[in-house]
Amino acid sequence: MSINLHIYLHNFIYESRVLKTTQSLVNSGLVDVIHIVGIHGENLREVEHIDKYRIIWRVKLKYYNIPIPKIKGLLWKIEYYLRVICVYLRRDISVIHCNSIEDLPIGVMLKIFKKRV
Repeated sequence: MSINLHIYLHNFIYESRVLKTTQSLVNSGLVDVIHIVGIHGENLREVEHIDKYRIIWRVKLKYYNIPIPKIKGLLWKIEYYLRVICVYLRRDISVIHCNSIEDLPIGVMLKIFKKRV
């Protein structure tokens, strides 16, 4: 079963654009499973099943609450990128959808590393 991966580099609470896009993919029958990856926030579940086709994984970050802004921004992005790449490197991914320019490095790295495997 191949995964359609949607990467979203923010807290995923209710992002209508992503939800509508993924619902259209489900309705068309083009995908088996859709994983939406975001960042964990307060009062949010780490894993949430929207329906039997769509799953949200909110990555819990250790470096998200560092008080120094420049270091915080760098560390949590690196941690997010590495955790997503490590989890999805060994999975069968058919499509990687990056929802912003910040998500593009993850998509490119997964594409490069998966090509070698």
